[in-house]
Amino acid sequence: MRHYRFDKYKSKKEDRSSTIELITPHATAAIDHYNSDLKYLAEGVHMARDFATEPGKSLYPQAFVEVIKQKFNGIDNVKIRVLDVAAIQKLNMGALTGVSKGSINDLRLIVVEYSGGNRTDAPIALAGKGITVDTGAISLKNNNGMWAMKSNLSGALKILKSASELVFSYAERCSNHHKREAVMSLYCGIDLHSNNHVVVVIDEEDNKVVDKRIDNNLNATLALLAPYKEQIKAVAIESTFNWYWLVDGLIEQGYQVKLVNTAAVKQYEGLKYSGDHQDAFHLGHLMRLGILPTGHIYPPEYRQVRDLLRRRRQLVKHASSHVISIQNQIWRSLGYRVSCVDIRKKDFKLPFEIGSFLYHSAHSNLMILKTLDKQIAIIEQQTLEAVELKDEFKLLTSVTGIGPILGLTIMLETGDIKRFEAAGNYASYCRCVNSVRESNGKKKGTGNRKAGNKYLSWAFSEAAHYLVRFDAKAKRFYERKKQKLNGIVAIRAVAHKIARAVFHMLKNKQVFDIERAFS
Repeated sequence: MRHYRFDKYKSKKEDRSSTIELITPHATAAIDHYNSDLKYLAEGVHMARDFATEPGKSLYPQAFVEVIKQKFNGIDNVKIRVLDVAAIQKLNMGALTGVSKGSINDLRLIVVEYSGGNRTDAPIALAGKGITVDTGAISLKNNNGMWAMKSNLSGALKILKSASELVFSYAERCSNHHKREAVMSLYCGIDLHSNNHVVVVIDEEDNKVVDKRIDNNLNATLALLAPYKEQIKAVAIESTFNWYWLVDGLIEQGYQVKLVNTAAVKQYEGLKYSGDHQDAFHLGHLMRLGILPTGHIYPPEYRQVRDLLRRRRQLVKHASSHVISIQNQIWRSLGYRVSCVDIRKKDFKLPFEIGSFLYHSAHSNLMILKTLDKQIAIIEQQTLEAVELKDEFKLLTSVTGIGPILGLTIMLETGDIKRFEAAGNYASYCRCVNSVRESNGKKKGTGNRKAGNKYLSWAFSEAAHYLVRFDAKAKRFYERKKQKLNGIVAIRAVAHKIARAVFHMLKNKQVFDIERAFS
C-alpha cells in the first residue's frame, strides 16, 4: 500500500518496485490468501486512489460508467444497469437531479448486481454517492480548501472498491473461470500526422513499453507492434484526415482498433509540457481506463462510394459558383437576369459579342460548368450502379423531397442506424439540433455546433427545402416557425423533423408518414 504514487502525468516515474519477504511456516497458505483476497483489496484501494486523484475533467459521470463496465467485463453472474436522467426523473429521485443541475455532464445511476453467491445467503446492498468535482457554494470557499472538493467522489469509489474486492475474491475462491489473465495487457496509442506518427504502448500500470516516432509506413508500424501483438488489447488512432490506410491495415492484421474522437479528448490543463509523445500516451491511458471517446469506423467496402458522393457535392458547389458568375456578369453588363435552368440548357448562347472580353470571361465559366455537369452525371451513375439499393434506400425515397442522390447520401452517411441510441442522438449527429449550454435555467453560451456530420446536415436541409415546396402540411409548419423566428431557423426546424422521422423509419422499417412527422 505504501508504494502507491499517482505519477502518470510525470515524464519520469520513480521506480517503486521492491521485494517482500514473508517468514512463515505456512508459505503456501499465505500465497493463496494473498491471491484470493489481499491482491484484490490492494488493487481496489489503488484504483480508488487513482480515480479520486484524477482531474474531474477526465472522470465525469459517463466516463465513470465506462470504467465500471470495463472493470466487470467478462465476469459471470454480474449484471450492470445504468439509469440516465430520464429514468432517474421517472423514479422521482429529486435529490440526485437537483445536485447535478449545475453540471454540463448529465448524472448517471449505476447498479452492479452479482448473483454468483449461495442462494441461501442474505443479499448485501451497498450504496454510495459520487460527485466528480463539487463546485457547490464555490463563491464561499477559499483557495485553501478547493483542492479537497474532489473528495465527494470517494463515496462512490468506496462502493466500487468494495464491490470489485468482493466479486473478484469470491470468484477466485469458487471458480477458475474468473481468474485474470497471467499476461499483462498492453494498450497502444498512435498520434498520427501527415508524414509520420508516434507509437506509444503502455502496460496496465501506465509504464511505457514502446515510445517511438516512425514514418507513415504500414510495414514499419506492423514490425514495431509485432512483438507485443498478443498482449495488445487495442490500438487507439487519432481520427485525422489520413487515418484510412493505418486503421484498415491494422484491422486486416487482426488488431482491435479504436478510432479516437479527437474533439472530445481533453488533456489535463495543469501540464507544463505537451507534445506528440504525451498525446499518444494519453490516448493509451484513456483507453486503459475505459473512457476513450471513439468514433465510428465506416466499413471500407462502402467508404469509397460514400467518398465519391462527397466529391460530387464538391463539384456541385463549384458548378454553382460558375453559374452565379455567368448570371452576375450578364446582369451587371446587360441589366437583366438569366435563370440557372436556362444557362444549363444545351442550346444556351452567351448574349455577348463573340470575341469580346466579356464573351471570353463568361465563356470560360460556361465551358468549366459543362465539364463539371458531365462529371457530376458520371459520378451519379457510378454510385447508383456500385451500391446495392437496400430496403433503407426505398424507405428514404418515400419521403417527399428525397430523391435518389439525397437518399443515397443519407443511407451511406448514416451507415448502421443501430449505432444511434435514440432519435435525438441521430438528429444531433446530423447537426439538426441547437448547441446550448444552460445552468440554473439560464443560457451560458453555445459551443461545439459543428460536431456531427456536415454531409447529413446538408442532405436534410436540401430535403427540407423540397418538402416545404411540395407538401402543404410541412409548408404550414414552416410558415408558423418563420413568423415567430426567421426563415433559416424555420427550414432547420423542418430538417430536424425529417431527421427524426428518418431515424424511426430506418429503425422500424416503416415508410414516411407526414401526419406523424408534423403532428
